[in-house]
Amino acid sequence: MTGLKIGIIKPDYGVTGGFELHVNALVAGLASRGHSVSLVGVDATVRPPSVYGYPVTPVLREWHDEYFRYLELAERTQQLDLQGFDVVCATQPPTYLANHNRLFALTYHHYRVFYDLADEFVAAGFVDADAHAHATAAVRQIDSDALPRVRSFLAGSDTVAERLRRYWNVGSIGYRHPNVTDLPPASDRDPASSEILCVSRQEWPKRTELFVAAMHLTAAQRSGNRPIGHLVGGGSRANFVASLDAELSAKPNELQRIQGDESGEIWRNMGIFSKGWRPFDGPPSGRIHFHGRVSDEKRNDLYAAAAVVVAPALDEDYGLTVLEAWQQQRPVIVCSDGGGLTELVQHGENGLIAEPTPFAIAQAIDRLCNNPELAASLVAAGTESLASIRWSEALDTFEAVALTTAGRRSDNYADARLSAPHQSPALPAELEAYATGGFYSVEGWLSPASAHSIQRLSEAQMIGGGVAEIGVHHGRLFILLALLCARDEVAVGFDLFERQDENVDGSGRGDREQLDRNLLEAGVPEETVVLVAQNSMDLQPADVLELARGRVRLFSVDGGHTAEITMNDLWIADRVLTHDGVLILDDAFNTMWPGVGEGMHNYLRHPQCELIPFGIVANKTFFTKSEAAADRYRSVLASHPYENHLIREDELLGSPMLCSQFAPGH
Repeated sequence: MTGLKIGIIKPDYGVTGGFELHVNALVAGLASRGHSVSLVGVDATVRPPSVYGYPVTPVLREWHDEYFRYLELAERTQQLDLQGFDVVCATQPPTYLANHNRLFALTYHHYRVFYDLADEFVAAGFVDADAHAHATAAVRQIDSDALPRVRSFLAGSDTVAERLRRYWNVGSIGYRHPNVTDLPPASDRDPASSEILCVSRQEWPKRTELFVAAMHLTAAQRSGNRPIGHLVGGGSRANFVASLDAELSAKPNELQRIQGDESGEIWRNMGIFSKGWRPFDGPPSGRIHFHGRVSDEKRNDLYAAAAVVVAPALDEDYGLTVLEAWQQQRPVIVCSDGGGLTELVQHGENGLIAEPTPFAIAQAIDRLCNNPELAASLVAAGTESLASIRWSEALDTFEAVALTTAGRRSDNYADARLSAPHQSPALPAELEAYATGGFYSVEGWLSPASAHSIQRLSEAQMIGGGVAEIGVHHGRLFILLALLCARDEVAVGFDLFERQDENVDGSGRGDREQLDRNLLEAGVPEETVVLVAQNSMDLQPADVLELARGRVRLFSVDGGHTAEITMNDLWIADRVLTHDGVLILDDAFNTMWPGVGEGMHNYLRHPQCELIPFGIVANKTFFTKSEAAADRYRSVLASHPYENHLIREDELLGSPMLCSQFAPGH
């Protein structure tokens, strides 16, 4: 296979952190597999005097500097010439605004102050609440308009995947990479050590303030030594954090006041930029050594001397500090609201999870310092956890999505680790009763063979998501789709229902009252179903994504049977399907409805079409979004034929097809 020319876009802030190290390792790994990979930088260090032709005055920047930084990066991203690449990978925001027709995103965060940290940003005093509301709405609209061009999202953690679903209604593919920091082999841990290490940039909301306050609350060890903290890393809050240490040393009553839930005030602020702030006039406590930025050698020495590693950050995108601690075979403490940090740590098994207060963190430190057996067991389990995260799998996942986005076949996609794996149906008994004969009581068009095949395809799916149908009628197929839903999945149905004057071809007559009765009799919970009376010609993919709470894994198209309506409905389904989603088209080869076949053929030849046909069972034609998924589903249909059905292989517009038809006596 000829390698791809891959462009990876990344804002350049002039610093090298964990993400930069990860991207460098990713580039090297892809190059070793024969791909030509180029980093495309977007300069984020220079602030231009204008954006999109409009002058940006100091007054405007003071109104909302982050908003104008976002616009500057957006404009520079859109000006990039990327046409020399087969495929382009966006990374940090807003590089997903890039102009390329084969674009996917490796996502670790949104522009967070406009999304998950929006409220915290205001609470810390960085910006006026009204100004931030207006800026947030504008940024989200710009992002929303760009999202349809992004073909796939890789999510760096479950935390990131959940944000993608919550804010953008998109599904994602899980991507996990091992530690990328160049660390030496782990040294033996000294059980009597009293050195406590925190390695972190000192920026909001890394919350190194919690670590400093916790070190003032730790008790004496069994050895009689008091734990000593070591804070490694620079940043704009370094002076503020050092001043906090001196203030807490001089004001023990203040320490008592903020040791619990009130501790938020020590980090939920603008640091040295807070109105009226002055550094505390007093000596440091001596309980924490502030190292600032250090050489690799010094950092390695501090890891070697450490008894415990603390990572107090808020809602991290991933957990590089945890990976480093595991690699250095040191027990690690994270906070319960640590996001990606908390995903990696199982409390009491491979680390400790503490509430985000100085007192709770101090208790966890004391527990590990005074219980060497517990610390050793956490280290052993952490080492095993680290070994389960492999570069080969990360490269397989990235390469598979790159190849698929570029229109190439990928054999690795089936093995990609998925952030939203498909789960078992929530109501197996009701599903079994309906699928084995209950559907005969519902008027509609669904053969036993088609029902059987749809079940098997659902079981073979790797990515979770909602289910949907255009043209519900009385619910014969829709009820089956709804019963295939796992917990937290939603079934969305669209039909004209009482608006029959818009039924231009008379291809079905939906009855909402009858549908409701049928759903009730089949045992479908009301809260899992969303029914909308709407003409699909007025429907937009964004509407489906919102109602389904994300992408759709099973989508039935059985609405109007004209060529125009069929093309429209296929386009909607194509835009909202998960990467291994299945589209079910009714009557594509029905002699009484030639418009469906015409619309299908027209859409399959359309340049925006991403659908791949893979099978026909009775009156249902099946499509998916990737060659790997199509191969998998053909195997499913071939290995699970319905009784008295003939199986044969053929092609449709160059795509291999598995065809099944009732053949008495076969």
